[in-house]
Amino acid sequence: MATIKDDIGLNASWIVDYFKRERILLDYSIDSFRSIDIFFDQHQLKHAEKNTENTQQILFSLGAYIGETILKNIPGSTWIDADDGITPNLCIQLPNGKVIAPMQKIRSKFEDASEDGIYNYAAAIFKEVLKDNYWNNINNNFQWLMGGRKWELSDK
Repeated sequence: MATIKDDIGLNASWIVDYFKRERILLDYSIDSFRSIDIFFDQHQLKHAEKNTENTQQILFSLGAYIGETILKNIPGSTWIDADDGITPNLCIQLPNGKVIAPMQKIRSKFEDASEDGIYNYAAAIFKEVLKDNYWNNINNNFQWLMGGRKWELSDK
């Protein structure tokens, strides 16, 4: 029996195909999140349409696509289930330990069009992870230059 995590890849692929029919390219790049933002701007749904099965599938699939794109572009990231015992809560744990929630982000954007776009959401995540990786790489490279010794400031 397939789990909800198994459905993520299938739904991410489904939304790529759905957008392709709309002549919108989703290529698992961060830049493709701009296309999702444009889609939201152009397809503001009426209140009556918000709870249809089709709308729910599109939202889940968009959240899956956002998560899969982050996983493909930030090595070491992984899906986790931050289950509260009532509702499954699929999140992504980044290599720096931070947990993000693309499924909730897409739902928030859907519920409140004035919310920051998906591209800005992802850009902030990448900026933080790259900053952490930059300083970790600097420290690792410096240790290599120092023959494996850690560099420490001293009051001497």
